[in-house]
Amino acid sequence: MREMVSDLEEHLKKESVPSSLREEYEEEVEKNRQLESEVEHLQQELFKKQGHREGGPAKGLQAYDGMSQLALKKLLRTLEKEKVEVEWELKEIEWRLDQEASVSLESMPNASPMLLLW
Repeated sequence: MREMVSDLEEHLKKESVPSSLREEYEEEVEKNRQLESEVEHLQQELFKKQGHREGGPAKGLQAYDGMSQLALKKLLRTLEKEKVEVEWELKEIEWRLDQEASVSLESMPNASPMLLLW
């Protein structure tokens, strides 16, 4: 995907693209950067919540040593539900990105075929 983006950037530099299309493209690139930053932040938060804190995973597991088996099972069910919710949220974000990309491409009446392939 990054290769495709770099190809598109080269294509934009070579051809005389109307400034409105160039601005729209640059806005989309900025949105993508922001979303990538948000995804990275969420991945770091998820990593922390999974017990990968300072001191390594073993330190995080010490908190569970005193819990009963029933409490651990409840916690596991809760974590599994949270995992499913996060996965659905990720799919929804990916879907919205795809929708935004297709809308922005459709709104470019003078877009070159190279841009539409993206």
